[in-house]
Parts: sequence; C-alpha cells; structure tokens
Amino acid sequence: MIEEILFTIEGLLLIGFIMGALVAYFLSQKIGCAALITIPIIMLIYIDWWLNNNPDSTSSTSALAYIFVPLWPSMGAIAGYFAVNFIKSRYKNLDE
Repeated sequence: MIEEILFTIEGLLLIGFIMGALVAYFLSQKIGCAALITIPIIMLIYIDWWLNNNPDSTSSTSALAYIFVPLWPSMGAIAGYFAVNFIKSRYKNLDE
C-alpha cells in the first residue's frame, strides 16, 4: 500500500513537501536549508533497502530509481520549505 503511494510522482512530491515544511517550521533558515540534503539521502537509503528486499520486483531499469526517485521529494521539499518560510515571514511582519 505505502509503496504504491511512494513510487508515484505525486506521492513523492507530497511527502517531500511535508518534510520540507516540517524542516522550515522547526529549524532556522541556516540549519533548515542544510537539512534539506537529508531528504534525497533518506530516499536513496529507502530505494537501496527496497530493491534489496524485493529482488523479484527488480528489472533492468531499477537502477534508474536511484536517479529519479530522490528528485521528486527533493523538489517537493524545496517548495514546502519556501512556502512555510514565506508564511512565517508574512506573520513575522504582521507582529512588528
């Protein structure tokens, strides 16, 4: 079930957006921007784990997952990160 969601572009974008939003909400801008690099690293670890535990589901194009699967959550994370920082900056300006 979760694998069907994770391996769609929309699901990867959404998960990345949520992770980027959480990073932006809880961390400062200096640390948060650096923390975004963990998202593709986590996806690479997940892909490696999934391919090793499901050898019957691998194909000749499975290696492409190492390139394209981390791309979508990274893009979503950047969008979520900047969206939350934009909202935080708007509310910060209202308080001053």
